[in-house]
Amino acid sequence: MPEGAWATGEGQILQFEKGGRLLWLTRFGSDYDTIQSQYKLDCTCTPMRIDIDKIQSGAFADKQLLGIFEWTGEDAFRVQLEVGSEETDRPTAFDSNLTQKYSRKKE
Repeated sequence: MPEGAWATGEGQILQFEKGGRLLWLTRFGSDYDTIQSQYKLDCTCTPMRIDIDKIQSGAFADKQLLGIFEWTGEDAFRVQLEVGSEETDRPTAFDSNLTQKYSRKKE
């Protein structure tokens, strides 16, 4: 599981916590907007599946994000997410224009 903080280097941070809690931080200047949600990662599929729901605020409030997830290194992964509620809404392959790349955030 990807517990801990992961950053894009472009102002996005995903903080995966125990119990499936996810904090999504977006930097605006020197401030961060923090969105609380829940996540589930299914490691039995290729690519792995990630679901983000119970999003409490922001542009995706009350929506569900269905995505695919892939480790690209020991301390890096990529993810692609789409809004949706049906399995047919989930991406099936990574599109380089829509994929976000994260690496472990240094403390």
